[in-house]
Amino acid sequence: MQLGIGTWAFPWSIGIPGHPQPPNPLDAVSLLHRAKTLGLSLVQICDNLPYYDLTPQELVEIRQTADDLGITLGLGTRGVQPEHLLRILDYARHLRAETLRTVIDTPDPVRVATWMRQIVPHFAAAGVTIVLENTEVLPVQDIARILRDVDTPHLRVCLDTANSLGRLETLEQVVEALGPYTRIIHYKDIGVRRVQQAPPVFRMGFEIVGQPAGQGRVDFDWLITAITQQGVDPDIILELWPPFLETIEQTVANEAVWVEQSIRFLKGKLEV
Repeated sequence: MQLGIGTWAFPWSIGIPGHPQPPNPLDAVSLLHRAKTLGLSLVQICDNLPYYDLTPQELVEIRQTADDLGITLGLGTRGVQPEHLLRILDYARHLRAETLRTVIDTPDPVRVATWMRQIVPHFAAAGVTIVLENTEVLPVQDIARILRDVDTPHLRVCLDTANSLGRLETLEQVVEALGPYTRIIHYKDIGVRRVQQAPPVFRMGFEIVGQPAGQGRVDFDWLITAITQQGVDPDIILELWPPFLETIEQTVANEAVWVEQSIRFLKGKLEV
């Protein structure tokens, strides 16, 4: 079990389209150095830090920096179409990434299973494991069925602690269905609070908001116990949903505080 960080721990530092941009956007090499400063040995570079258009020289720089810092790389993308994932496999080979996390965007589990059977041999030959992330697109039982049908160690799960709330599926349901297949945990802590309206109409509805790790509703101790009891030892990658504050500068500074608080909490729990 390694503790790592993903690009979705720094969404505002990297930059979110349609919002104010950071003065000095975080790039992949800077992220690797940030991870080293935090004492981490695993970094997942996802699609919010675009690597699709990087030159071969830039990819070499990322790989060399990771080697120099002793950091294992993983990649992330979205989509399950074979042609797309095989294209991303080339980047995984260049970066020597061990995993490729992808988000299912097709609400047809039979088609997804068929596609996975087509492409997994290519990933296995390259030593890369595809990890399917749970989202609101498919119920977790359907994702588990895909894993059972394809039945290979090179297709596993990236278990996100919050995403399945979009289907009103609890974390307990997610862990029960997907725990045995979990290769990576996206540890994303959340808070749930009432929506406040002005009297006499108030407290109608709930908001799900991000929190630093350990300050929200996700029970880390229960999660790790429930997962490991199913015979797996997944890596843990921190992700965050920090809010936008008054300025992008304030937002980026707050994001950095959340990251440091979260890593401190996770290291304390894992005793690393």
